[in-house]
Amino acid sequence: MLFSVTPSVKKNRLAKTIFGNLIQMEIKKYIIIGPARSGTTVTHLFLRGHPHVSALNDEVKISELFEKGISAFTFGSDLPNEKAQGPRKIYDLLALLNADSATTAAGIKCAVASVEKAKKFVEQIKSSFSDVYIILIVREDVLAQFGSILRAKKTGKFHSWIKENNRPSSSITVDKGRYSQYLLTNIEIVETLQSLKETNNFLEISYEKDILTGQDYCAKLYNFLQLDPIEPAWLNSKKVAPPPNKYISNYDSIKLAEETIKEKRQPLFTLRYFLYKLLRVIYRRTSQLFPKKYAQK
Repeated sequence: MLFSVTPSVKKNRLAKTIFGNLIQMEIKKYIIIGPARSGTTVTHLFLRGHPHVSALNDEVKISELFEKGISAFTFGSDLPNEKAQGPRKIYDLLALLNADSATTAAGIKCAVASVEKAKKFVEQIKSSFSDVYIILIVREDVLAQFGSILRAKKTGKFHSWIKENNRPSSSITVDKGRYSQYLLTNIEIVETLQSLKETNNFLEISYEKDILTGQDYCAKLYNFLQLDPIEPAWLNSKKVAPPPNKYISNYDSIKLAEETIKEKRQPLFTLRYFLYKLLRVIYRRTSQLFPKKYAQK
């Protein structure tokens, strides 16, 4: 045995984390993961407020940690063992940054926006994070998730916690072609992340069934990470965004088309979405030709 915990040592039982002699092995490590706007933030805030949890205030960038690793901080001449060990060492440092003698669980929160990033994440987890507990957040109403993204971009407010004087919500119209591609991408992202059931301790949380209703939500998370059941008094706010059918003007018509999209696994064609993709290609090509001009955009 490397050491014994005496009363005097117990106070600092975390030892010196990454750069010291020991890492507290009793601490359960976790990662909250899911598509953007699926409910990862509220789950992160719920766990972060627990007195026995160590977590950063902000979300962790998935590419920098799980793809670049130590290369995000160097000029690229990393040794193979440094590249291999980098993501896990950085993760431990971030997860344990706010840890103290009372900490029994520590983790981070990430959001996935593409299938490629989801696959890179899963590959890295299976390689170096087999002991980490995975909490996957899934939103069944993907149209509401997509509408939430569009609404946030339009208003500049990515989290609505305070109601603003009963002001009416601005309406948005969702392009069927663009949404159909998003829907299929989201399905593949979730299926990719669900493959971690095979290798890790895994908990799937439903936004609609768990987070919105609150039924067994707290108990599921507490039991999964073996945390003391404490009333989450630190969550003294709730989302005040309107129901999606109240601000997505064509919500009902798109929901009718969803099953067809899922069955055929083919995106719908619309001229608007075609032009949107064309403009994105033109922008990318132009930014490659004139990188300095587009560097700040």
